[in-house]
Amino acid sequence: MFDTVKVEIELMGLPVGSYQTKSLANVMETYRLSSDGRLIFLKGHKEETGETHHFFGTEIETQKFVLDELVDTNYHGWITIYGNTLIDVEKGGFVDFKLKFTDGKLVEVKRENNIFLTEGD
Repeated sequence: MFDTVKVEIELMGLPVGSYQTKSLANVMETYRLSSDGRLIFLKGHKEETGETHHFFGTEIETQKFVLDELVDTNYHGWITIYGNTLIDVEKGGFVDFKLKFTDGKLVEVKRENNIFLTEGD
């Protein structure tokens, strides 16, 4: 499994986007990178909406996430984030990033692993 890291404002060259990581709890939790470079855990719970939708022929109850609390993780160390942020539209390229946190604050961003979806690049 994985967790999600949402970047809502560009920081240190890190583009806005929603990224996945296997560097944290790996239980489908969501984190946000704050505008001051802190990794915030979105603590919450799911509630039934009373609505249903069909998923591959099965009727499923729809749930919504309800935020209970924003928790500063005070993270210290490196995490790798990857995923759906397109860097080079013409080439169809994606990129991974390594983020270094010191005493809870983002201090370094390293761009890694350019992945191009077109042949020959």
